[in-house]
This record gives sequence, C-alpha cells and structure tokens, in this order.
Amino acid sequence: MSLLAELAGRRLAVEPPDLANARDAIAKLQGQARLAAASSIATIAWITGEESPTVGLKEGVEACIALVRTDSEMRGAEIAARVDDLDVSVSRRALRMVLTASLIAAVDGEPRAARIEVHATREGDAVEVRVETRAVQEGDPPFSGDERPFTWEDVEVLARVEGVAVRAAGAPPVFCSRFAPCAPEPARGGP
Repeated sequence: MSLLAELAGRRLAVEPPDLANARDAIAKLQGQARLAAASSIATIAWITGEESPTVGLKEGVEACIALVRTDSEMRGAEIAARVDDLDVSVSRRALRMVLTASLIAAVDGEPRAARIEVHATREGDAVEVRVETRAVQEGDPPFSGDERPFTWEDVEVLARVEGVAVRAAGAPPVFCSRFAPCAPEPARGGP
C-alpha cells in the first residue's frame, strides 16, 4: 500500500500533475486498503474463535492456503490444492493450526522455487491431508529465509496440542495429517 501511495504522490508532484495515473494509483490503493481491512477482520475472527468450530474440508483447506499464499509466492512457492468435494467436516481450529503450520514448514524447508501441493483423501474413519513439495528448478538460487524457519518439529508440537496424528516421509518430506470427521454445525436461522 505504501508503494501505491508513493506512486500517487510522485504522479501528483510532477509539473503538470499526471492526474490520470495518480487517480489509477489511488483507486488501487483504495482496493488494497479494503482488502487489508477485510483480511484483518477475518484474522480477528480466526483468533477469537467467533466462527463455527467445524468447517467443510475443502473450505478449510482453501482458507489455510489463502492465509499463506501471498507470503509464499513472494518466496517463490506456488501452492495448489487438489481436494475433491469430500462431504466431511473437521475441526476448524485443528485444520487451521496443523495445515497452516505444515504449509509454512514446507515453504521454509525449500530454499528454492517450489510447487507445494495439498491433497486430501478419505482414509477409513479419518481424512488424510498431504502437503507435498516439488522443486520447480534445481538450479534456481536459494531464497533468503527467515532467521528461524518453521520446522516439522514445530508442526508436530501443534498437532499434539490439537490431537491430530501427523507423520513426515521422504525427501523433500511429504507432511501427512489425519483429521477426525466432526458433525457439521446445524444451520443457524430463526428470528
């Protein structure tokens, strides 16, 4: 947003002012401000638990990916989901904590451009969600990472707290999480 504001300011500072492009930059800035406000409201609802305790699997996976997508793309990781319309609800909190942590660990664990794929399948009485990493090009220069990257051990700690069974296998690792189905929340209605 600050980049767009700076751009609009520069367009207005020239003689004669570039009003058309300044208006365009301001319109984009307004859109970004609305998006930031909506994101903040959604984050507050997430943190305070003001939402239903269960979520449809596909909806929950999409929400977790949306949360980390921008940061991940800036670090060279493209995230894609292949989640069939499994008619199953899971704990919203457990999915958010464990899947989001798995996505962050996958991005932090791959210092080069990568494609992260999320798959979900029904496994007996549970749902398994897999996070798989595939390097896009082996020769790409590594991206600079965080001072303290998120690791699989961090994911395991969060999974224990949420009561989710997890495992990692392979290199690069495939992160697997098993979520117990929950009864969906009844629709709210009435006067």
